Amino acid sequence: MMTLSLLLTQTLLPSLTAFMMTLSLLLTQTLLPSLTAFMMTLSLLLTQTLLPSLTAFMMTFSLLLTQTLLPSLNAFMMTLSLLLTQTLLSSLTAFMMTLSLLLTQTLLPSLTAFMMTLSLLLTQTLLPSLTAFMMTFSLLLTQTLLPSLNAFMMTLSLLLTQTLLSSLTAFMMTLSLLLTQTLLPSLTAFMMTLKLRLTLPFNSCRLPDHVSTEEGALLEPLSVAVHACNRADVGLGHKVLICGAGPIGLVNLLTAKARGAAEVCVTDIDQTRLDFAKKLGADFTLKVTKDPKETALQVEEVFGQPADITIECSGAPSSVKTAIFATCSGGCVLLVGMGPAEIQLPIVNAAVREVDIKGLFRYANCYPTALAMIASGKVDVKPLITHRFKLEQTLEAFKMAESGKGVKVMINCERK
Repeated sequence: MMTLSLLLTQTLLPSLTAFMMTLSLLLTQTLLPSLTAFMMTLSLLLTQTLLPSLTAFMMTFSLLLTQTLLPSLNAFMMTLSLLLTQTLLSSLTAFMMTLSLLLTQTLLPSLTAFMMTLSLLLTQTLLPSLTAFMMTFSLLLTQTLLPSLNAFMMTLSLLLTQTLLSSLTAFMMTLSLLLTQTLLPSLTAFMMTLKLRLTLPFNSCRLPDHVSTEEGALLEPLSVAVHACNRADVGLGHKVLICGAGPIGLVNLLTAKARGAAEVCVTDIDQTRLDFAKKLGADFTLKVTKDPKETALQVEEVFGQPADITIECSGAPSSVKTAIFATCSGGCVLLVGMGPAEIQLPIVNAAVREVDIKGLFRYANCYPTALAMIASGKVDVKPLITHRFKLEQTLEAFKMAESGKGVKVMINCERK
């Protein structure tokens, strides 16, 4: 580099200086008009045609310079910088001044004219078209669509006001009239009947002084027996079979006896309960077998005939069959116990022998009769209470009732 620099300085500098001065003179006096035209053409070409391609070229060239030529170019630029600094600086200054003059006097007016032309195009051509479009669209909304929308909304409002409102008013008036004239009297009658049903047992069944609250508590199950014997028409001289020696079967035993039944037979699968029924007044007790017909024969044997009336209190399907087989022709079977919703029955046997099968659900207006039976001494329900507990022993009382060891478990709520 030092040898090349000495060569440039001592040998080529005079010739290069003369060349640069000649080139500058040539550019200024001869080529300047042609160069001005060339630059204007080049500017137009770059703007309309070559600019996209030139952009892609510059990006590629920039990538090439950055990744490949940059190291070599750095060394070259350092050498060139030394050359320019010592030799070509003066000539380059003259060249740059000439180029600056060219841009100021020739290309700048062309660029200014181009920008003014573009601005004029936007202002006078495209802007009025856009303004006209917006004005037309606004006019369309204001004069065409808006009145139609207003008319639609007014029509809908008028429809709701005059048509649906009237129908709704008529519907409400009809409903009000229906409630006032039809349903209200029926509801009033229903409520009065319900009130009568609810209040009658309590108002008409005030416990006499000699009837204890424990006996009063047993009026409810005893009312079931009163209703059952009424439905079965138990009377004097009847031979009555009671299937099931639970609490309901036992109160039916007491009621049938009080109504004049000649003999009462009680059946069950539990011998302990049968023994309790025997103590309570049953004439006969039978522990049932798995065969309903066999049990029916045993009933006929103890009575000397089939039962006149059978009150079934267990709900067991086999017990219902026994009731039909054990009842005499023309007799009555009353179903008190609630078992499965559907069971198989010897219905032909009942039909050909004209055995009436009746159902029962709780009771109706039987409290006064039940109280009269207790108050007169016809029925003694106190033996049914097998266990007594204090209020604090409520849990034990429920466990005893759940075990099935007792008949009626009483909880005393009084505080002494």
